[in-house]
Amino acid sequence: MKKGLIASGIVAIMIVGGIGITTFVSDSDDTTAVAQSEEFDMQKVNQELSAITMNVMESLNENYDGIGDILSEYQKSLTIKTSLDATEESSKEIALEIHKVVKDVLESGELDFVSNIDSYEIFVESKDGDIIY
Repeated sequence: MKKGLIASGIVAIMIVGGIGITTFVSDSDDTTAVAQSEEFDMQKVNQELSAITMNVMESLNENYDGIGDILSEYQKSLTIKTSLDATEESSKEIALEIHKVVKDVLESGELDFVSNIDSYEIFVESKDGDIIY
């Protein structure tokens, strides 16, 4: 009788241990899959933002002096930092032109692979951090 109980106890421990190991391994695979998926998503986000920034910067540098950083918020906005003086009369007109160039870049076929490209708002910022357009 004791041998039967001991054998049953050992089998039960082996089964519970096997389920625990399987669950642990399954959770580990799920965690790895999620981490790989998040890494892929971040790679895609970085690739898209890099392509947008490079294309916009290239187009603006061809036509305008004083273009600084481009700040981007994924699928929300692009802020073009400039050396424009918000108090100068011509700054608003130049900011409008910059806005149009950026919009043309976003609508060009070069960025067709970017998801939700039409969701970006475009802001042009003065040297003092004021939004001109």
